[in-house]
Amino acid sequence: MTARTTHAAWATSVLLAGLLFSSCSKNQQDTPPTPTSTDSERAFPGRKGEVVTAYLNGSAMAVERIDGLRVFEGDIMFDSPGETPQTEGAGIISKYWPGAVVYYTINSAISATKRTTILNAIAYWESNTIVRFTPRTTEANYVEFMNSTGCSATIGMVGGRQTVNLADNCTYGNTIHEIGHTMGLLHEQTRADRDAYVVINYANIESGKEHNFNKYSSGFDNGAFDFGSIMLYGSYTFSANNLATITKLDGSTFTGQRTGLSAGDKATITAMYGTVGNAAPTASITAPVNNASYAAPASIIINATAADTDGTVSKVEFYNGATKLGEDATSPYSFTWTGVAAGSYALKVVAYDNLSVTGTSSSVNVTVTGGTDTTACSGIPAWSATQVYATPGIQVSYQGKVFSNKWWIQGTAPNQADTWGPWAFVKNCGE
Repeated sequence: MTARTTHAAWATSVLLAGLLFSSCSKNQQDTPPTPTSTDSERAFPGRKGEVVTAYLNGSAMAVERIDGLRVFEGDIMFDSPGETPQTEGAGIISKYWPGAVVYYTINSAISATKRTTILNAIAYWESNTIVRFTPRTTEANYVEFMNSTGCSATIGMVGGRQTVNLADNCTYGNTIHEIGHTMGLLHEQTRADRDAYVVINYANIESGKEHNFNKYSSGFDNGAFDFGSIMLYGSYTFSANNLATITKLDGSTFTGQRTGLSAGDKATITAMYGTVGNAAPTASITAPVNNASYAAPASIIINATAADTDGTVSKVEFYNGATKLGEDATSPYSFTWTGVAAGSYALKVVAYDNLSVTGTSSSVNVTVTGGTDTTACSGIPAWSATQVYATPGIQVSYQGKVFSNKWWIQGTAPNQADTWGPWAFVKNCGE
């Protein structure tokens, strides 16, 4: 399958990431794209081929045939150089790489400089996603990084040898983009919902290149349309007249960034490949100790440790039951919960690793006694994180206020500012 980074194929499509396109306004006279524009990858810069029909995941699509090779959306190859092209009209079944492991080789003709660029792009993918690249020995399915006159790649795991094709002017960012295709990402503009975000100005598109702006519905759309995706082309891609081919709905233009994967790109890869092989981080609360007791209004310092055996810890979140209290992104991890009223509380922390996989600590129970809620709110029991409030209308005291539950609830603290939450504010204690 393939996907769009926000569009995937089951629907970041079965080309795994998405492109954006939109209409232009009269004043959009920015520098037009050239075959070497960093946000406009092309397999055959400056060349035009015969438009033919090919199939991806059972869906017919228009592609160009140049030198016997079929090209989709400018830089997605249906055939690899040096391989016999598939029979015209044959279905192409794009697949994910098993276990998110890609076997690869780098062609011996690749220069030392380009080899370094490729290895840096591979290292970037490994540092930011679950994907792992392993040098090929005898594996049947693998990717070969090749010299070329443009920047292009096949989509997903097609089986057998497939290529990532890189000209000398293909940048580090272009290489990350092409690896995205190899993992199954389509361009963002192919999303089925793209017309709700961008406008395509067909009058400004190069003749014979209009098919590159077709929508593709056989993939899957993951999340919202992502203007920050590395799989998104810029506003002047395939422009024939220096005017924008794609704009936002308000007519403004944008540049397709080639710095690195966006949060949406990473989320799409995670949605496609899961977290196979990635160990979850561990977390524990070091203070307070279990069953600690405080006097209200209490100030509770929560300290935690977190570790990740195959990555890094990005942050630790602190919770009272299901209610988030705060977070800390720097070790040693700590949060001070102030003004805590009388009641019983269940504290926990959740650690996130660099791939957003989480690990949750065991709960630590604490009790706060005395203070405002047991005097001014005399006769109204203090809210407890462990108690089930099953029947609507049960009154509790919390931080000097009286609340009533709207429905069955457990573990969520009353919050006067949360109008749509499970608790309704009744009055201040003592009124």
